[in-house]
Amino acid sequence: GGKTAFMVKMAVQVAERGGTEVLYLTTEMTEAQVVGRILPMAAGVPTWKFRRRKFDKEDSRKMLDACGDRLSKLPFKVFGKSRLAIEDIRAAVAHSKPRAVFIDYLQRVELAKGDNRAYQIMDFMVALKSLAQEQRLNVVIGCQLDRTLDKTAPAPENADLKDSGALEA
Repeated sequence: GGKTAFMVKMAVQVAERGGTEVLYLTTEMTEAQVVGRILPMAAGVPTWKFRRRKFDKEDSRKMLDACGDRLSKLPFKVFGKSRLAIEDIRAAVAHSKPRAVFIDYLQRVELAKGDNRAYQIMDFMVALKSLAQEQRLNVVIGCQLDRTLDKTAPAPENADLKDSGALEA
């Protein structure tokens, strides 16, 4: 969806422009699907052409050039798993040693057991913040908005985050 496309684009820009080592953790897509978002974007080829394999020789040349010139040197790693626990995030950070971590997305991370979702999210966020401080990481985490609010609210607010719990704290 739009959230994932936005996060992938932002993560690539951080890696490209800042030369910052980026780790992109996703519960939304496979590693190949993330690359399928990055490649056409880097080549300037419309994503629909790439997905439907409707590109011409010029598009193919652009994608090959993008792979050779831009993407092969990009300090960007992708890790995909259907559910991410804080331990998975910690292990991926230890393995790849990034400076920036993008997590797509909050509602699909694995939380500690408990009755109160707000407390579960608060515990996860405290653990994530501790990891970020220990490793000196910048962390961006995507969150799903409550889509029923799309029709009535002019701009999203913290309260619009689905299962936001103690996120804003």
